[in-house]
Amino acid sequence: HTSPELLQKFIPLCDATRRIEGVRDGEPRSYDLRGKRFAVCMAGNPYTESGEQFRIPDMLANRADVWNLG
Repeated sequence: HTSPELLQKFIPLCDATRRIEGVRDGEPRSYDLRGKRFAVCMAGNPYTESGEQFRIPDMLANRADVWNLG
C-alpha cells in the first residue's frame, strides 16, 4: 500500500520546480531535474487496506504531463 508521505515526495517533480531531495554518499542533496526527461513508474495493489480503490492525489493527477495508465 502506498502511503501519502511517499507520494508527497513526488509532487515537486510534477510542478514547475522539478526538484527532489535525496541522499548521496550519506550526504543530503537536492536534485534539479528541470529540462530533463524522466519517468516515475509506480505499480502495486490498486486497493487500500480498507478495501477501497486507491486514487492518485489531485496534486499528482491534475497535471498535463502525468498519466494514470492503470
